Amino acid sequence: MRLSSLEPHPCQSVELEQYPTEGNLAAAWLTKIDLGDGFTDKHVLDLGAGNGVLGIGAAFLGAKHVTMVECDSSTVDVLQHNVRGVEGESICTIINSRVNGYPIELDKPVDMA
Repeated sequence: MRLSSLEPHPCQSVELEQYPTEGNLAAAWLTKIDLGDGFTDKHVLDLGAGNGVLGIGAAFLGAKHVTMVECDSSTVDVLQHNVRGVEGESICTIINSRVNGYPIELDKPVDMA
């Protein structure tokens, strides 16, 4: 339910492959992943984070840290708003960068991507 209340993804660019993921679908995916390896104490990397629905969901399920990478600056604004809205600033890092062929510097190893 909390994922469904996030501010939605503001854009739908086919070029950037921007497609919204609804909160209930994200919750279903995340629950299945959590039943396997689990998110507890993991550093999760969310590439093409959009509005943060998957990264924030991983944080809700116990991820120690979530790094979210998004290339669209207007989407990053929404992502920052959503992270602040769930008081996730202490465990969520947002990087405004492209991912295809561009290096991304991380300050800690990633357990799940």
